Amino acid sequence: MNNKNKYPILRVMTLYPFLGGIIFCVISVLIMWLILLTNGVKFSLEYFYFYLMTFYFIGFILNLIISFIIVIFKMTNRKYSKIFGVGFLVCFLASFIFLHPDMNAGQAFLFVLGFGLLGGTSSVILAKFILPKS
Repeated sequence: MNNKNKYPILRVMTLYPFLGGIIFCVISVLIMWLILLTNGVKFSLEYFYFYLMTFYFIGFILNLIISFIIVIFKMTNRKYSKIFGVGFLVCFLASFIFLHPDMNAGQAFLFVLGFGLLGGTSSVILAKFILPKS
């Protein structure tokens, strides 16, 4: 069997969720931390670890779904628009789970759009380093 033309399924399925979870976690926690600091909320280390682990788990699950789709279609890192679209769509659709009932339409729109952009951008960053070049 020719290893040169073989798609790295195991590498994509392991690295995408683990590294994607880290990227998602760091960006989400930073955004949340900035929002809380501007509203005058005091920093608590015990809540910080809880948010860190929660956002890592959410990012892990979302990037696992993204990696399934990428492996099914055997995408390479040259298809950045398709990879961005997959990441955006998965995170956009998943963001509806996390909507708060007290949000108005503008806040909900920004939250859903930001969540999708976060997913699409992190997918493209990971694709640059994990996916095969051809």
